Amino acid sequence: MAEISGEYNINLDTNKLQASAGDLSGFNQTLSNNITSIKYITNSIRSNWTNESIASDVTQSLTKIDECIQKLESVVFPVLNQYVETMINLSVATDAIADKTIDN
Repeated sequence: MAEISGEYNINLDTNKLQASAGDLSGFNQTLSNNITSIKYITNSIRSNWTNESIASDVTQSLTKIDECIQKLESVVFPVLNQYVETMINLSVATDAIADKTIDN
C-alpha cells in the first residue's frame, strides 16, 4: 500500500473482488459435490466389501476418508463460506463508501 500525502492509496477493484469471491464460492461448491460422490463410493464399498477382518486395509482407508470428509465439512466449508461472505460484504461496503460525497 503506497502512502500519498499522509493518506493510503488502497486502490481496491471491487469488481475483481466480487469475481474472486464468486470463483471461490464455485470451487467450494465443486468440492462439496466431489465429497458427495466420495461418500457414495465409500458407502458402496462398505456395502459390497466381503472381507471379514474389521482391521482390513480397506476399512482403515475408509475410516481415514471419513475423517477427512468430516474435517472438510466441519472446518473448511464454514471458513470458506465466511471468507466469501466477508469478501462480498467488503466489496459492497467499499462501493457504497466510494459513491458518497462530502455532502452525503
